[in-house]
Amino acid sequence: MSAGSPAIGAGVDVGITDDIDGDARPLSGTFDIGADEFNATVASDVTNWTGTNSDWFDVANWDNGLPSATVSANIPNLPIDPSALGAPITVLSMSIESGASFITDNAVTGPITYERELSTSNWHYISSPVRM
Repeated sequence: MSAGSPAIGAGVDVGITDDIDGDARPLSGTFDIGADEFNATVASDVTNWTGTNSDWFDVANWDNGLPSATVSANIPNLPIDPSALGAPITVLSMSIESGASFITDNAVTGPITYERELSTSNWHYISSPVRM
């Protein structure tokens, strides 16, 4: 969960005492919505894509250094999306916000969450892209 998320502090007690990461629920005195309690200590290990150009490996495109095995990547919906071409990457985690995209031609190691907002009440089939 990212700092500033409207899910922070907006949950209710449903009798679950720890989250998906093993953090206590509630972690900060109020419950968060979802499977993960916001952890400010962990949240400081997040870097946000700022997108001055499309190069994933250009530190100028991130507000807190390059993502790594100890730093999570947050990719918001911006005019320039990241491309990690030519080398594998490892992230603590990656969150791709609705409307954003991420392109790579190599392996990505780490959990990835792709948020998608659907503006209608119609049924939608959703799948992650798979290359065989």
